[in-house]
Amino acid sequence: MFSCIFGTFNLLLCAPHFKAIVEGRIAGKIAYDTINFKTEVDFNQNGLKIEKETMKGEIVFENVNFRYPSR
Repeated sequence: MFSCIFGTFNLLLCAPHFKAIVEGRIAGKIAYDTINFKTEVDFNQNGLKIEKETMKGEIVFENVNFRYPSR
């Protein structure tokens, strides 16, 4: 009898945590859906597929200043 009462009591104490677990699973699904989203827009204007191996370029930074806050 006491085992049933204490077991039920402990299960009722866990109930608020189940809500947090469900909310976390929902947030994870939304994040994975966003990451795995396949766009239907072709960003290449010529209609050609660009392979990573053939892609070349360079980045140039001009007039860049860095300022760090003083203590």
